[in-house]
Amino acid sequence: MAVYKNSKGYAAVTAVEFSKTDDGQQKAFFHLRSAHDLDAFKKHLRDSKLNYKIEAEATIAGSPVLIVDLQDSKLQALDWLNRQGGQFELSHKQKGIDPWIIRSILGFGGQSLQLASSFMRPITEINKGKGLWARIDKNIFIFAAANMTANVINLVYKAQDKDDPHQLRFLKDSTNRKLSPHLMDGEVAPSIDDKRKTLREDYKDPNRAQSVDSFMRANSVNVGELGLRYIGAYGIAFQPNTTANILKGKLPLLSTNPFRKYSGLSSILGKTVALNSTIADPYNPQPKTWWDEVREKYTFLGGGLIEAGAFSALAYDNFFNSSKKMQTSGIDWKHVGVDWSKFCKKIGVNNVQGTISRDWLGGIGASMFVTGYIVRSWADYGKRNVDMNELYAHVSDTLAKTPVEKIPQLVAETAADIKTHFKDMPELDYSTIYTSLVRDLKRYHHIDVAELQLLNESQAPKPAGKIRGPVAHHEIGATQQVPENKVASR
Repeated sequence: MAVYKNSKGYAAVTAVEFSKTDDGQQKAFFHLRSAHDLDAFKKHLRDSKLNYKIEAEATIAGSPVLIVDLQDSKLQALDWLNRQGGQFELSHKQKGIDPWIIRSILGFGGQSLQLASSFMRPITEINKGKGLWARIDKNIFIFAAANMTANVINLVYKAQDKDDPHQLRFLKDSTNRKLSPHLMDGEVAPSIDDKRKTLREDYKDPNRAQSVDSFMRANSVNVGELGLRYIGAYGIAFQPNTTANILKGKLPLLSTNPFRKYSGLSSILGKTVALNSTIADPYNPQPKTWWDEVREKYTFLGGGLIEAGAFSALAYDNFFNSSKKMQTSGIDWKHVGVDWSKFCKKIGVNNVQGTISRDWLGGIGASMFVTGYIVRSWADYGKRNVDMNELYAHVSDTLAKTPVEKIPQLVAETAADIKTHFKDMPELDYSTIYTSLVRDLKRYHHIDVAELQLLNESQAPKPAGKIRGPVAHHEIGATQQVPENKVASR
């Protein structure tokens, strides 16, 4: 699918879309500014040298669209449009940067610094000669490792992507009500509760890998942003041997560092608040309660702000509190071959001895983490999306029960209704909807919309000896013989 928009203000043709069907038929969709421009544009089209055939007309949000079967290339059509005074340019559907991406990048940077910090604690009499694990700051290590994993999930899946069954039922019901007057005698529209796509002969149930992927898309925030980060908060708030104590039936032991303790516990509170969030569901027929409004609008935002405050305390602890007891919680730069005192002298700071400094890495890392939570306040907890394949299956199954002579126009009108419903989704083009319905009708009902239009026009009253061909050459009134085998099958 390709969309070209006219940059000329107040032009009759505002945009044109191009798409190809499975059998290679080129479709052009001319969007006009108003109904007053339609007849004039048809006249210009008749005077052009394009090889085309008008299939149907529709109206999207009050503006007409002309659907044309085009034998020429889209470049030829665009050249003709530009010669009529237009300036058509390919529309690039650029999306803004998702806050989840920024949040993940900040998380990776912050947790990398904190992870490095956890390996750079000074050697003391207590941990001397006990190996690397004894010298690691286990609280920070657990915190950073869990959050690094969560960052990967955030970056890959972003906001939760849930099905929207209530909106799907609404659209199915709307389609049934609009198409029911056109159904053939004895036919009824499919039930809105049917799963029409599962009735397709080539439908396959998702395999295990797809099921895991679907689960993660629907629960990415709960699993990554909230679930895994619970482990990180637990690692900060409690002593490393807490799990072993719990297994022995003992009470959990909070961290002896007050800043870490309150930071971890506050983070757990923030995640618990956010875990009560839900995605707005405006098409749900059940009435909303005040608690539903709170869950949709405030719990995810409030939980994130609580955590931003929690990790501000951790940043303060790393920047300032570690300087008071650097022998245990500072950074020993000799792990990376740096003499801290020499480095300080180079930047004009004297009277610094040895290689140990306050935890600059952890402080900067925690600050980045705080910034990540602030950015998260602009991110969506989740979104609901309609299963478009199910909608297309339902619509085409309904259209297949209408008289063949009505199908071309009903396809155009129904696609326009769907596009009008999704007017706030510019990424969903009218041509995508129309072509999907045409494809489904041909694949599963053996109904070729283009051939039906040809059949309709061949049966329409015409001057004696004149039969309009499948494609108008230079003018709509050009004539050709209709091949005998051009009959739509059902």
